[in-house]
Amino acid sequence: MIPFRQHLPAPAVRRVVVEYFNRAGIDLKPEHEVHNVVHAISMITSTRAVMLLPAYTKRYLPESITTRPVKGEAPTLDLVIAHHKASHSPILNQLLSRVGELAGVRS
Repeated sequence: MIPFRQHLPAPAVRRVVVEYFNRAGIDLKPEHEVHNVVHAISMITSTRAVMLLPAYTKRYLPESITTRPVKGEAPTLDLVIAHHKASHSPILNQLLSRVGELAGVRS
């Protein structure tokens, strides 16, 4: 029987983080994995962990946590807009019209 593991980190996010450290010559061997930003902040404050976080999280961090911008090419993760094909809501149509070329062709 294979045990069920809840809240596995997204493989794509893990990949970009590992690749970033590998480019810096660091063989990453994580002891813990987090599942969201709140979990990351909790781990940093309670275990004094070191993590890569999205830059926007700086505004949510307590004063006990300090940040440093990463140098060089920052990790990136491609995004897509996903929606049900049958959805024709005015809000969806407005969103797709506003993102224009970034969203690509509606399929």
